[in-house]
Amino acid sequence: MRATRLLLVGILSLLVLTLAVPPQAQEVARYQVVDLGTLGGEQSHANAINDRGHVVGWAETGEQTAEGVAIQRAFLWSSEDGIRDLGTLGGASSAAHDLSNRGDVVGSADGANSRYAFRWSRDQGMLSLVEQTGYFSEFPSEALAINERGEIAGYRVVPGPMKRAVVWKDDDTRFVPRVHDSRANDINEAGEAVGDGDPPFTALIAFRWSRGRVSYPMRRDRRTGGCWSEARGINNRGEVVGRACAGAIHWRRGRVTRLPMPAGDRLSTAMRLNEQGQVVGWSKNLPTMRRA
Repeated sequence: MRATRLLLVGILSLLVLTLAVPPQAQEVARYQVVDLGTLGGEQSHANAINDRGHVVGWAETGEQTAEGVAIQRAFLWSSEDGIRDLGTLGGASSAAHDLSNRGDVVGSADGANSRYAFRWSRDQGMLSLVEQTGYFSEFPSEALAINERGEIAGYRVVPGPMKRAVVWKDDDTRFVPRVHDSRANDINEAGEAVGDGDPPFTALIAFRWSRGRVSYPMRRDRRTGGCWSEARGINNRGEVVGRACAGAIHWRRGRVTRLPMPAGDRLSTAMRLNEQGQVVGWSKNLPTMRRA
């Protein structure tokens, strides 16, 4: 679980820091914008950054599939090596979603039969988290987050078909119980995962999975219990952020706090938070574009 995920997150963090320092300190603050480039195409997208400043995401190669779709490849960028194509699992495209401080990268890539969750390392390259098991290998999967212990959160599609939130650890695949059509969006260093799905009793609802048990942080709150909800991020203190009732929320020690939106906006989502409880996300004034 990385405290800083999106390129937009970096921008918002700068705004938060600027507002927190006195005017005289603001005058000497300097920030540098680095163009990470592409892999030969026109577009690229950064999804995560680790404490060493390494960045992952996807970038266009300038090539197209037989159907005319632009080919995108997962990349790893560093100031030492620049942008590096991480390849695929035998198909055309891939995307990287997160990385650890050790440099392990997770995401999804096209394979022989479907699109599979992967883990990439400098020693082993890109390995499928699903394909080698043969278990529902014809269905898609995606890895969305990794912690420093190597535990990976994401989802697998199973017969139905439906998504099932999973946590991968080494060769073990653990499905999150009691939640269907679900995904695990983030995981902290204690192995606690958060996501969203459809339990038997309601529509889409945020869940927290810890030590084999599932809880629903928003279900008992009187302000959000009647709404659909989703959990997007969790820090090492167990605080959770996401969305409920069309607004960004912060859940801490059993209490749900609604986070304010910029004036005029009507929809917001909190995406990640750090160990200090600082939260980042986006909001929008329907039907205009979103902003960080």
